[in-house]
Amino acid sequence: MLTLTGTLFKLPNITYIVAYDKERLNKILDPNEINPKYIEKLINKEILIPKIHNSDKQYIFYNCLKNFLKENDEIFSIKINQIVDEINNTVFKKIASKFYNIRDFIRFINFISYDINYSFLVVYLDRNDFLIMKTIQFLDYELYQKIYKNKDFITKIIKEEKDLTEKDKQFYEEVESSDFFDLLQLLSHNHSNFKIVKNLKENSIFYDDNIDFKNRNYICNSFSFDNYFTFNNYTKYYIEIKNFLYLIVLAMRIQHFSLMKIKNI
Repeated sequence: MLTLTGTLFKLPNITYIVAYDKERLNKILDPNEINPKYIEKLINKEILIPKIHNSDKQYIFYNCLKNFLKENDEIFSIKINQIVDEINNTVFKKIASKFYNIRDFIRFINFISYDINYSFLVVYLDRNDFLIMKTIQFLDYELYQKIYKNKDFITKIIKEEKDLTEKDKQFYEEVESSDFFDLLQLLSHNHSNFKIVKNLKENSIFYDDNIDFKNRNYICNSFSFDNYFTFNNYTKYYIEIKNFLYLIVLAMRIQHFSLMKIKNI
């Protein structure tokens, strides 16, 4: 595009304004193949635009998430809607704080846009839990896999520290040092085992407001847990489906090859 602007599109009395990221441009143009002076010939005047402060970007990201995931549920009373909005806003703000790059945030929105509005989600999953897990999947896939492999910690009932196994303790310590520990505490509407263990360690108390998780589709519910990972390529469900489809395609190819041979006889 820069070459075309400086050659084919070079018309009298016309000035082109080109927006570009200098760091990205330098990565694309290999100095061993293209002389840096080449860009100076194409760009006569460079005007530096001040960078958007991270807090301003994250505020924009927060509003994007809020508008994109806005719920209009007339079934709930005003009071319940206020509580839901407060919980949603906390989750949205935490997620927005994890992004510093606009391009990455746009990719994230595209990443969640289909699944977050899928009818399966409304019936079987809690949207905030799903959104938190999709954020971790997008930004830290290794941590995402660890969570999947530690279903017992996520779904078990913990009332005191002796309820934790050595594996639980090791997993908790690994997660506690991650950049997403604050998000994980918000799972299950702020009643995740990450939050419970944190309270036990800090205050040696167990907070219980008698929430019945068996009747809710939070990720901490052992019946719902696997549903938060069904769409991903390392689960047994995905592998079984992939192998099944592979066998179908293979059978179709063999059948096609056999028919071609019969025709040629």
